[in-house]
Amino acid sequence: MSTPFASLFALVIRVGVTYRTCIVFIALWTAAGVVAPATDFQLLHFFAIPQYSPYFIAGVAFYLMRRFRPSGLLWGIVGCQFLLAQNYIRGRMVTNLGSELGERLAIWPAQLIITIGFLAMAAIAVGRLDRIQWRWLSTVGAITYPLYIIHMTAGITLIHHFRGKMPAYALVGTVTAAMLVVAWLIHRFVERPLSRRLRSAMRSGIEDIRRSTPAQGSSVLSALPTQRRERVVEPDLTRG
Repeated sequence: MSTPFASLFALVIRVGVTYRTCIVFIALWTAAGVVAPATDFQLLHFFAIPQYSPYFIAGVAFYLMRRFRPSGLLWGIVGCQFLLAQNYIRGRMVTNLGSELGERLAIWPAQLIITIGFLAMAAIAVGRLDRIQWRWLSTVGAITYPLYIIHMTAGITLIHHFRGKMPAYALVGTVTAAMLVVAWLIHRFVERPLSRRLRSAMRSGIEDIRRSTPAQGSSVLSALPTQRRERVVEPDLTRG
């Protein structure tokens, strides 16, 4: 799921990340997500990821609210994505749990979880939760990406493997706890050490570039004959 999103947003970065380009990006992706289920064009399905795109798109809209200010347009986008997310719940249940179980189970718990998630993100976007400064929240935020990476592949695999061997609520609770622990281990022993090394390497590379790059204008002056160097006059940037 992250690969299509990263590929699509790379286009936005290539054009230029502005408020307008983000809105155009959201509009085009929403349209693609609505059209994709009605077509057999697999490439469109791959990039539109209609079952998951509402969460990515709503996330972009929430960021724009936080970065700039809430507006009717952004709230409309969030509302649209909320309805699309609700629309795809049954399909996701069938995909993850199988047709028999996915069609039989009630969808209201999933609807409730998604609603709570949207409300929480809305509260963060408009600053309602800024007063909360608990230290452990930084750790929770740090493990969200490794958790996002592993929860589908590892988490769903474990649920499928142990389904029927233990009660459903115990299985979900155990797998959730296990995924949180694994995500923290990845953050603590992979992300943090690797990020320090990458940061150090990047700083070293930037310093090498600075040391090897001549001062502005020095390369031009050094290429001129000695008798002509005094004729070079620096432009007056205050004019014009």
